[in-house]
This record gives sequence, structure tokens and C-alpha cells, in this order.
Amino acid sequence: MVGVGISFGLALLWLVLVQFFPKGMFWMALLIAAFILFVSMLVFFIGSGNTLVDGQGWAIIFGLIFLGLLIAVILYGIFNRKAIYLAGCFL
Repeated sequence: MVGVGISFGLALLWLVLVQFFPKGMFWMALLIAAFILFVSMLVFFIGSGNTLVDGQGWAIIFGLIFLGLLIAVILYGIFNRKAIYLAGCFL
């Protein structure tokens, strides 16, 4: 029940911020996605060296997948700046 309350609160916060700062929130979504992918990548790479992990190879593979997705998000933000700006205008 606590998780539902936290999710509801974050959703309302996001709704209010998108209403007042639409252009900034589009960039914020990309930054948050990049940050989460970076942290997830680090967790998998650090966890792969743990001797208690049964599937060390899977952790490395998932770390590389998240690294690829992180690079894709960064390149998307770089190459589509104008499209991101225009999408923020229509939020």
C-alpha cells in the first residue's frame, strides 16, 4: 500500500511539473533515464564480481546491455535536440 501511495505522489508531482515546465521536463526525463541506466549498469558490473552470485555471466551481459542503452539515450539526446525542443513545445 505504501508503494501505491509513493507512486501516486510521484505521478502527481510529475503531472504538475509537466504542466509548468514542459520543455525542461522532456530533458529531465532523458536525464533520469540515463541516470537509472548508469546506476543499473554499475550494479550489474559490481554484482558480477561477487562470489555469491550464481550467474556471473548474466550480470555482465545485462551490464553491457544497459551500457548500450545508456549510449543510445545519450546519442538520441545529442542528435535529436531540435525534435526534443519541438516535442516540449507541444506538451
